[in-house]
Amino acid sequence: MKVPIVLSRGYAMRRAPGALGVRPGVQTAPARPRPKTIVVLGSSNAAGMGASGYAGDPVGPTWSAPALSWVGRLKTLLGGSWSVINRSISGSGTQASIDRFWSDCAPHAPSHVVLATALHNDSYDVRGWLQRTRQLIQMVRSIGAVPVVRGPSPYNAASASQIAAMFDAQRMMEGLGVPLLDALSTLSDPAAPGKFSGGAAYHSGDGLHPNDAGNGAQISAVDLDIFRFAAAGTPATKPPGTWKLADATDGANAMVLDLASGLSREVESFTMRARIGGLASGVGFPGNGLARAFLAAQIYGAAAPLRVRNPSGPVELTNAGATDGVPSAISMHNSLAVRDVVIVFRAVGTGGVTTAGFYMDGASVGSFAVTATQPCGRFLWGSRETGYAAAAGGYRYSDCQLWRVPLPSEAIADMARSGYAPRAGMIFDGTFWGRPGPVGAAVGNNVPSGAAAQLGQVWEAAPGI
Repeated sequence: MKVPIVLSRGYAMRRAPGALGVRPGVQTAPARPRPKTIVVLGSSNAAGMGASGYAGDPVGPTWSAPALSWVGRLKTLLGGSWSVINRSISGSGTQASIDRFWSDCAPHAPSHVVLATALHNDSYDVRGWLQRTRQLIQMVRSIGAVPVVRGPSPYNAASASQIAAMFDAQRMMEGLGVPLLDALSTLSDPAAPGKFSGGAAYHSGDGLHPNDAGNGAQISAVDLDIFRFAAAGTPATKPPGTWKLADATDGANAMVLDLASGLSREVESFTMRARIGGLASGVGFPGNGLARAFLAAQIYGAAAPLRVRNPSGPVELTNAGATDGVPSAISMHNSLAVRDVVIVFRAVGTGGVTTAGFYMDGASVGSFAVTATQPCGRFLWGSRETGYAAAAGGYRYSDCQLWRVPLPSEAIADMARSGYAPRAGMIFDGTFWGRPGPVGAAVGNNVPSGAAAQLGQVWEAAPGI
């Protein structure tokens, strides 16, 4: 016999007792979730093992995490109006999370549930982990809460097959249709994917649990608007379209995303991308080509950004004062070809060194060590910065995107090949469609983060690229 199940959203549905995601024998789901209440249901990384102050798994009545763990920092960043309840148990797997969902999670009536069980505790069984995570997502939704999934984390003793499983799981996360926390991209060493970046700088000595610095890096990569905007579900299909920076443009601030235009906080590590259509020789407004920039990130101050530049010659990535750089063999000023251009900035990379990397069409052009940096709060597409004749007039742009994580080379290559951009860690995905806005207009964002880039120059509709 089927019984009605009254859900927290105020409507009823019928399911057989014991059906997937419904507690057997219970006819009424928990009360409507309290606003701004997060329950973290995970294992040792989520419990705070490796962080200062960890003395065991969280216990009642507060169920709080160590202040310097990523869960503790999440509470601090969201502020006092939020309640973060940590019901993580070291060594537990996804089946254990299912078994204790109704006793450890649902009674707190959360608005959000972070599912943070490590793949390590499921013996790197990707298929089983994914199946049980889907079940947990359905259970979270059955109480009216927003599910958030934290993906795999590096492990220095992982075998080649285990590392492959991590990245398989990471890719499969993209199909879950829920907000994602990307720990793997943030903490993984680009020279040894799946292992911790920065030597021992990010883990507690066991190669498995992040230390205070590693926990700090993890939380810096979390888009807090996942919680503030209650983001859930698969993003809508992005309307097609391409914009062109007006041919006569010879200024700066072509398109800017910064703290004043909706960026919720500064970004430490990041990936910045655009697909850029070149110019045939003699077409457009090359002007002072060597001073121009296609992409720029203000991590050095206004006078010397990290930037991809040189519309009239070989494209290169340079840092403050152009003291370091990575040149390519490609010039976009003598060809109408479309190039997939990516900057990857990793706050702590191999051996604890901060690096800037440059990719074109999915292939690495090169990277260099960067010193004296600061968190970035200002990103520009199509220009360099105020006060410089630096706008790339005449060039076409689409897929202007920004992530809070340094995407691995595999993801960048796949993005250029397939056109699919990873959603984990993405905070801006510019929607170029309809009539381009005038100077000062906001550019739509296909990621529900509230960020909206501002136009500082005239853009025109252009043929799709």
